[in-house]
Amino acid sequence: MLTKLLKKDFQATARTFLPMILGFVIVSILAKILFEVGIMSALYNDSYVSDTNEFMVVSSVIFLVLYFIYIVAFFIMTFVFIVSDFYKTMVGEQAYLTHTLPVKANTLIASKLIIAIFWQLVVYLLVFLSFLLFLVGHMPQIPWPEMLTDFNMTLGMTMGEYASFMIACIIIGTFSSPLMFYASIAIGHLFGKHKIMGAILSYLGIYTVMQIICTVVMIAFGYSFTSTLIRTNAVNTNFYSSFLSSYMWFAIIFSIVTSVIFYFITNFVMSKKLNLE
Repeated sequence: MLTKLLKKDFQATARTFLPMILGFVIVSILAKILFEVGIMSALYNDSYVSDTNEFMVVSSVIFLVLYFIYIVAFFIMTFVFIVSDFYKTMVGEQAYLTHTLPVKANTLIASKLIIAIFWQLVVYLLVFLSFLLFLVGHMPQIPWPEMLTDFNMTLGMTMGEYASFMIACIIIGTFSSPLMFYASIAIGHLFGKHKIMGAILSYLGIYTVMQIICTVVMIAFGYSFTSTLIRTNAVNTNFYSSFLSSYMWFAIIFSIVTSVIFYFITNFVMSKKLNLE
């Protein structure tokens, strides 16, 4: 039954995601073209076409700004679509039809979550490939050895180690972020006629508590790090590396633990406290 739900949810969400993805691909290609034209125009110093060159450079800069704005909007709209679909089908106008299906609440949640993870990974991959597109033709000009050496000296870890942490955080974030929204919507459902306001307040409350916990832990790590530097009376990148990796591990474990909590909250409300009247 999960397979059928996944197919149904994919088809429903694809109608909103595919046009947005197509738009991003088109914008990325146009941005790359204008980026190259802008570089060529800036390097071409023929006085007869100086006005045209200046226009092309300015146009390229403006379009690049719009491109980065589109990326921000791309991520925002991804979550808007994910949250909107969950709310509409689980507690909103289509909820009655959804909950008449012969499946348990945890299966419905799993289907929504898997589809949400899929679209987020697609978005991350497209943005990554879009950045790589801008590097095409310019790779030899980038001082990679010096950059990698400076990166290692600054953070005390290799680019590969840092990238591994970031990839792990992104992957975990693809299910922790939707589950946080799901839990907020589930709690908001308990507010009776004020479900949307309840969901918003729940999200803000959860977010605030999580930020406080993360800040306290960061301060604790920072205090330990500073104390070590004072005792040794020397700055060592290994200390900073230890601080950074420790906090990253905390962030990963914290995200996993909170995700489990959010899942159980959502499943409990959808299984035991659902009221569609």
